[in-house]
Parts: sequence; structure tokens; C-alpha cells
Amino acid sequence: MLVVPANPARHHPFQFLIQNPAMSPIFQRILSYLCLAAVLGLVYGLTIAPGLTWANSGADGGDFISAAYTGGVPHPSGYPLYLLLVRAAQLLPLGKMAFRSNLLSAGLAILAALAAYGFMRRVDGQKLWGLPAWLAALALGLAPAVWGQAVITEVYTLHLLFAVLITSQALAGWRGLPAGRADLLRGITFGLGLSNHVTTVFLLPALCLEPSGKPDFGRILRRGAGAVLVAVLLYSTLMLRASQHAPVNWGNPSTPARLAALVSGQIYQEYVGQAGLDISERAALLLGDISIQFGIVGLVLALLGLFFVPVPRNFYLLSGSLAVASIGFVLFYNTADSFVYLLPLYFLLAVYLERGIGYCASFLQEKRGPGLAVLSLVVIALSLGWNVAQNWSRVDASRDQRAEEFAREIWQKAPQDAILVVRDDQASLSLWYYQFVEGQRPDTAIVVLGLLDYDWYRQMLRDTYPSLKVPEGAADVRKAIEQANPARAACVVLADPIVALSCNLRK
Repeated sequence: MLVVPANPARHHPFQFLIQNPAMSPIFQRILSYLCLAAVLGLVYGLTIAPGLTWANSGADGGDFISAAYTGGVPHPSGYPLYLLLVRAAQLLPLGKMAFRSNLLSAGLAILAALAAYGFMRRVDGQKLWGLPAWLAALALGLAPAVWGQAVITEVYTLHLLFAVLITSQALAGWRGLPAGRADLLRGITFGLGLSNHVTTVFLLPALCLEPSGKPDFGRILRRGAGAVLVAVLLYSTLMLRASQHAPVNWGNPSTPARLAALVSGQIYQEYVGQAGLDISERAALLLGDISIQFGIVGLVLALLGLFFVPVPRNFYLLSGSLAVASIGFVLFYNTADSFVYLLPLYFLLAVYLERGIGYCASFLQEKRGPGLAVLSLVVIALSLGWNVAQNWSRVDASRDQRAEEFAREIWQKAPQDAILVVRDDQASLSLWYYQFVEGQRPDTAIVVLGLLDYDWYRQMLRDTYPSLKVPEGAADVRKAIEQANPARAACVVLADPIVALSCNLRK
């Protein structure tokens, strides 16, 4: 256990702050939170996407924004809590709808970093005036995986926030709160997390842990019941949204069976353990992704904190179980963007980073005095800053105009009343946003080729485009649609690797 020297104020490098009556401990803590939020806000503000973006695997943003705006249902697993928050953000009188939704991600990432900072200060005391915790929280907020999701419309910064809150409640508890109320809050928090992203279930051991003492199975059951109740109530709102027959209505979850299929991600289950999956290649990509989050210096310090600085046994249990579940899921779920599921794991890695920073600085303070300790913190801060500079260009979404340029070119070339047959998500979700949210080219009908086999999608086409005839029972649905609408030009849309529109014009 690391201990700061008995009278740190005597040799404190910021002596003038301690002696200043205005700088009370409460004021210093508030100032530290504000500074953390300000730094993250500045970086996010400089790199946030001004509209719809394809940066940082952000193509799903078109789906989320459109579903929230039209009162519909996005792709599995539905994300009911996130939809409510996005819709609230869309009411802000700031820029385009996409920009307002991007702002939500940035705000949630800042809240996650602030919550992580508060958790680390609480469990590790005021070691070295809270600077290791501050640096670790800043490093978490500026880790490329977190930063990249903070500047686009996606669910993962909210997912990270709930991971921090759930962990904090499990390991630090609630001061001065009766056990019954604490259990209620833990259950509600977990249920809210589940209603945002189903992989919150990887944190299930957190419901079983106690900040002190042995697990109480009665309390665990109460927490679990509360979590299930909150999650079920929020997911049931998707049935109400489905009844509105909005232009975006994935799975049409109007019945319990359809809702279960949506929430379980039934249409994506083919990606789990897919034949031909190269585990060794994905493992190499995973190690590379982990290594760049805090830079080489940060990774070494995190490993130092993991192996040489004791942490509570419960933290080892939680981080170990989360690591196994998250890494296993990423390795066997064969999608290009599955690495974003590691954000909760990066929070736990940031906690070990805080321990490693504190270990080094405390050692130098005890052996060489506070001056060298502060110098080491400055060097660590500079190394983390270098990692930010190295990743700036790959995360920066502020100049990404690809989605807007793609939509503009398609709309300019598409004939009147055209049927636009779209093959990939990036193209289809972008066109959804520009048509359903910004109202561009309502005369065209967007047909997603990969969804035509689903009855709910064919019904969605009928609800969205009443003039479009969508036959049932055809072996080739696309061909049947084209034949049933002879007066409309049929066009194939491509977005990657080049933007292209190929039309079969008819008389």
C-alpha cells in the first residue's frame, strides 16, 4: 500500500495553492473536475464531426439519428435509452440534426471521464494531490477508441459511462446510503446500462460484489430484479415505437417474439464464430488496438500498476471476468467495428494506469523529494500528450464530408421517382438520414438489397413509400419490385470504393 509522506504540505510544489484560503479542498476538487472537462471539451470540439460522418466506423449514425428523429427503431438491439437521449439532443438549436447527436456522444464521453476520475480518487485517496487519477482519467478520455466514439453519433460513450458507474457502485459503494436504497440504485443503473447495450451483461459480476464483506444473496437478487425490471420496461417502449410505422423500423418489434428477435440480434448471429474466421489475425489486431490506447509509456505504467500495486480482490475479479468476456466476444464476433466493445475494459486499464503513475511518482517523492515526483508526472503527461498528437489525424472527424458528398452526388444523378437499390449499410443509412431527416429527394425510394428477404422490411417499404409496389411471394424480390413499378427507373448505388450510380432507364 502506497502512502504519501506524513506532511506533504511542507514540501508541496504548489504551496501557494494550499495556503490560499480560496483554494479549499472542495474548491480544488471542483477545479480539477472543471479542468478535466475543459481539456476534453476542447479536444472533442476541435475534432467533432459537423454532420453525418463515416469516420471512426460511424456509418451507423445515419440509422440512429433517423430512428430517433422519426420515432422509429434502429438496428438490433434497439437501444431504447440511447434513442431517448438522442431525441432530446436533437431539440438543441445547434447546427444540423447529425451535429446535435454528435454533441451527445461528446458530452457522455466527458461524463464518463469525470466519473472515472471520481472513482479513482475515491478508491485511491488523495495520493499525490489526485494528479495520477486526473492524468489517468484524461488518458481514458483521449484514448483513440473513446475519443473516436466521442466525435460521432454512436452508443458507445454511453456504454462506457454505465461501465464506470456500475463498477464504481460495486467497488466503492454509496456513502451514507441505506443498503436497500443502494441496492435499488445499483439495479436501476445496471438495467439502464442493459437498455443501452446488451454487452453490459459482461459486467454482471458487478451485481454480485460488495464493497466490503461477503456477498449477500438476498441483496444480489434484489439488484438483479431491479435491473431486469428497468431493462424490460425500456425495451418494451420499442413495441410502441414500432406501432408508429416510422420509415426506420428494424424488425418491426410489435410483438414479444419480434422484440426478442430484435434485442437478441438474431439477424447478426451469423457473424458469431463465422466459418473461416482467422482468430490469430483478429488477436493481432486486438493487441495492436490495445497498445495504442495509452501509448507505450502508458501501457507500461498500466502493466506496472497491474502487477506491482495491490488493488482490492473484487477489482481483480471484475476486471478479469470483463477481460475474458470482452476479448472473447471481440475475437469471435466477426465484424470490422467489434473492437469498440472494449471501451469498458479500457476504463479498467485506466485504473491500473493510475496505480502505475502513482507508484512511480510516490517512489520518486520518497527517495528524491517532491520536485522529482512532479517532474515525473510532467514527463508522463507529455508522453500521453504525444500519444494524442500521434492519433489526432486518424480520429479527427471535423473535416469528413464523405457522407454528405456521397448523398449530394447520388441525389444529383438519380432520375425522378427512381428506385435506388443500395447494397451496403454505409450507403443506405446515409441516404436514410438525408431523406428522412433532412427531407432530400422524397420522390426516390431507397431499397436495401440485403434486407429484402425479411417480411418486416418489405412492410417498412410499403409504409414509407405508399406509391411503391412491393410484391409478396417472389423468389427474387428485387426483380419483382422493378417489374411491378415499370414507370420508375431502377438504379444500383455504390458508395465504396467509389461513388457510383447505374440506372436502367425505362420509357
